Amino acid sequence: MNDDAYRRRLAQDLERWSAAGWLDAETRARITAELPAPAARLSAATALGFAGAGLLGVAVVAFVMANWDGLPRFGRLGLIAALLAASIGGAVWADGRRPQTQGALLFVATLVFAAGIGLVGQMYNIPGAPWGVYAITAVAGLALAYAGEKAAPGVLGAGFAALAYVSREGHGPGFDVSDAGLVFAFVAFAGLALLQRKKVLIHTAIWFAGFTLFALLARALDGLKDGMAWAALTASLAWAAAAAWGRFAPRPGARTLYGYGVWFALVAFWVWGYAGDLGLAHRAAAIAIGLGLLALGRIDRHGFVLAAGIIGLLAGVAAALADLGLDLMVAAGLFFVLALGALIGAVALARRPAASRPGGAS
Repeated sequence: MNDDAYRRRLAQDLERWSAAGWLDAETRARITAELPAPAARLSAATALGFAGAGLLGVAVVAFVMANWDGLPRFGRLGLIAALLAASIGGAVWADGRRPQTQGALLFVATLVFAAGIGLVGQMYNIPGAPWGVYAITAVAGLALAYAGEKAAPGVLGAGFAALAYVSREGHGPGFDVSDAGLVFAFVAFAGLALLQRKKVLIHTAIWFAGFTLFALLARALDGLKDGMAWAALTASLAWAAAAAWGRFAPRPGARTLYGYGVWFALVAFWVWGYAGDLGLAHRAAAIAIGLGLLALGRIDRHGFVLAAGIIGLLAGVAAALADLGLDLMVAAGLFFVLALGALIGAVALARRPAASRPGGAS
């Protein structure tokens, strides 16, 4: 059950029953006291913290790649293992103490794992297609989400599952084993989420559903020229329309659709930019969209939309600078500076009174 939607509906009913004289103030207060506590909204501080963690993970990966050739073979293995152990160990330490920090560290661990699998495979000339790396990373991300009960690595894992599907070569005509594999993975994870009724698994399953729908659309348009770009553009426009409907529709669940629609549209927009090789024009549009979502998130006091604006803006700036031809070391430094700025901003916002934070208490 969606506790927030139930609370809103019951509050309207209680108001109506009280106005009709069917309910006295004492009984109303007792009913209200029995309601579950409101779910915490995604605040700007949390959004900035996750953006900083993601950028920090990218900075670490870029730094490792820049210095990869200069390291001895065992040094490379040790570096990957140390980074992975540090991120997972930090997440274990944060369990029960700092839940948001734990989610961010598990997100970084998934990024490091993906980079480590790829780089180690290249180092030892291990045969295999890129989709295999994506599939292994998908399993790792979903496993970390389940073990740590945090959605961030699960969202990344679901994205890698879709990436494994669309990047696999040798798709035959009609329905084949890869189609069945993606659908089975989604159904299995969604079934687990429904059986255990854990919010983190349910939210991850929603992301998985969005990525699965996009991957199947890309598969359907695979025969067209620039089929991936057309699929991404179609998905982005469709999700943007769903988000717009959710923003204005006075129905239960519309606000949730608004937030998810914005995120799915933004992810598909980035896929479109790279699949269509749109370059700096796309990055400029991404920065403008990020600024627009920031404004919308503040106006609507919607944490999901605000987070999309923050992360979209940072991603647009970072991608634009990377497109200008920065080498890996400069890129690593750039991502580190952006990550540091985001993390400092997150700490500053977290110290403000809750009522004054955008996306916080309303």
